[in-house]
Amino acid sequence: MKITRSQLKQLIKEESQHLNEFYPIGGKETPSPDWMAFRNAAWKAAAGFIDAGMEADGIERAMIDDIQAMIREMTSEDD
Repeated sequence: MKITRSQLKQLIKEESQHLNEFYPIGGKETPSPDWMAFRNAAWKAAAGFIDAGMEADGIERAMIDDIQAMIREMTSEDD
């Protein structure tokens, strides 16, 4: 399934609103600079993959898997 840049923008907007409802980072009205840097980096990466013709659900799954793995690694008790 291919999605347009505007559809991707809407999807990210909806998901970030959902995250702000449950995990406010810096508050609902003003996300922290770190959170904004993360969102901007994710946007840039996803847009590049979409422009290259990759499927949106594949990009989403890969990003989620990588983020989950990073968080598990950061929070592991083996450190």
